[in-house]
Formats: sequence, structure tokens, C-alpha cells
Amino acid sequence: MPQDASTLRHFSRELHAALSGGKVNKTIQPPRDEVVILPYAGGQTPKLFLNTPTTLARAVLSRPAPTAPAVPLAFSLLLPTRLSL
Repeated sequence: MPQDASTLRHFSRELHAALSGGKVNKTIQPPRDEVVILPYAGGQTPKLFLNTPTTLARAVLSRPAPTAPAVPLAFSLLLPTRLSL
């Protein structure tokens, strides 16, 4: 799917509508290049999946959350303190 201005505008509006005014409850970092943010926004808990490899970066709403690793990475512990939705 091409990432033109129209696509990005619609995606940013969708994210803003789903996540604005929310508070980050938990972050999960299964592999090193993925982050799952579990915010509480508007009485719901949408799942924001961020995948950041060099070839295919993407952000997806409403994907089932993976299980958290036994020992969380430092980045996933620091991330909720720095995020505001």
C-alpha cells in the first residue's frame, strides 16, 4: 500500500480518534523490533502494534496482544513514562 499524504492523514485521524485522551497501561516488547502499547482510552483498551524493521515499518490497531516475555527489556519499562496520548 502506498504511503501518500492522503493515506497518512486518514491513518492519523483513525489513531487520534481511537487513542486521544488515553493513558498507557502497559507496553510489551516481544522481539527487539516490535512494541505493543496497551492504552486505556474511552472505556476501551485498543492494542497499538508498532513494528519497526528497516524494510517494513507499520502500525496496526486492534491486533491480539502477544504474551509478555518473562524478563521485560528496559525500553519497554521506560516507554510508558515518556508517552502521552
